Amino acid sequence: MGSGVDEETVEPLRSEVEPLNSEVEVLNSEVEPLNSEVEVLNSEVEPLNSEVEPLNSDVEPLNSKVEPLNSEVEPLNSEVEPLNSEVNSLTNDKMKICIVGAGAIGGYLGAKLALAGEAVTLIARGSHLEAIQKNGLKLIMADGSSQIVSPSLVTSDIQEVGTQDVVILTVKAHSVSAIAPALSALYDSQTMVVTAQNGVPWWYFRQHGGEYEGTRIQSVDPDGIIEANIGANRVIGCVVYPATEIVEPGVIKHIEGDRLTLGEIDGTKSDRIQSLAQILKKAGFKAPIRNQIRTEIWIKLWGNVAFNPISALTGATLESICQYPLTRKLARQMMTEAQAIAQNLGIKFGITLEQRINGAENVGAHKTSMLQDIEAGRPTEIDAIVGAVAELGKLTQIPTPYIDAIYASVKLLEATKVASLPIQNPHK
Repeated sequence: MGSGVDEETVEPLRSEVEPLNSEVEVLNSEVEPLNSEVEVLNSEVEPLNSEVEPLNSDVEPLNSKVEPLNSEVEPLNSEVEPLNSEVNSLTNDKMKICIVGAGAIGGYLGAKLALAGEAVTLIARGSHLEAIQKNGLKLIMADGSSQIVSPSLVTSDIQEVGTQDVVILTVKAHSVSAIAPALSALYDSQTMVVTAQNGVPWWYFRQHGGEYEGTRIQSVDPDGIIEANIGANRVIGCVVYPATEIVEPGVIKHIEGDRLTLGEIDGTKSDRIQSLAQILKKAGFKAPIRNQIRTEIWIKLWGNVAFNPISALTGATLESICQYPLTRKLARQMMTEAQAIAQNLGIKFGITLEQRINGAENVGAHKTSMLQDIEAGRPTEIDAIVGAVAELGKLTQIPTPYIDAIYASVKLLEATKVASLPIQNPHK
């Protein structure tokens, strides 16, 4: 008896199998070329394997030589690491900084930098020098706290200092030409010179790029002595904002402010200026780098050109000048003249004139440095702060009647108050 499958049962299965067979055929057709590619690759790999095998046999004996050397290197590394850290602490972490003019501002900068661990030398003179040499430099902060600082060296003789990484010039603008010839003793090929004077700097038209490139500011460097002994390539521009005072010889009081704005005079953000900014920040200062340092100079000068001479003539503080209507108006007129000059030179102010006046008023009952100089019978920075702006007015053909009148008045006051200054025509 034969067995069989019902055709009616088989037929539906065939109908399912046939499409599957057709799919298999398609897949086979795709696989075949892949197999041929694999064969080609295998034929390429085989000769490479034959090249690798002898190289492996060469590597094995080298490994056996390297292992004992590694065991010798490890203890040496453990000895080198502490030596490297010691070298870093002695060199990389300490910058040699000479403060030339360790008065109120210079002493404050030097004290903060010394407290931060830098190798600081202070150049000072007179009773202030003697007090620091005997007792250290006392720094009284705005919050009333105080510290005694012992710089690496305190002297009046630049020749005994040696070369420095940074020279910070904090003498008054009118004193720079007298001290400039001695500064070369502090230089090596990389020494930076940070100019921290008020007013228009001697280098203003150096690496400036405008139509007045190379013009000398006669009010600041009439004989070219400063430029000849410093050179524009060393210069880092700096605008100083802290207010400080010498309470007594060897004692400096910080009143307010901690910003020192820096800038290369060609506008670049060089490695050296970034390094300097980091050192200042480590000492607790705000040290922004500006690619337009002349704009920053003008923002401070914009107020100084009016408030400093008005205070010297009247004996008034910033707050009083700004709150008394007539002197506020006079300051506004002088500042308007200065603004016109600055804008002619391409300066764009980011604040309004009234904002600048209000900023001065907010400082409070503070005597300007020019008033302090007049009261002490010292020469003032009238030429760099006011005379130079009047000079730039003539250069740009912008009238400055208010600035000229106040400049003349302070020059006469200075001559009568400072015994060493004769009454004469300052432009002869």
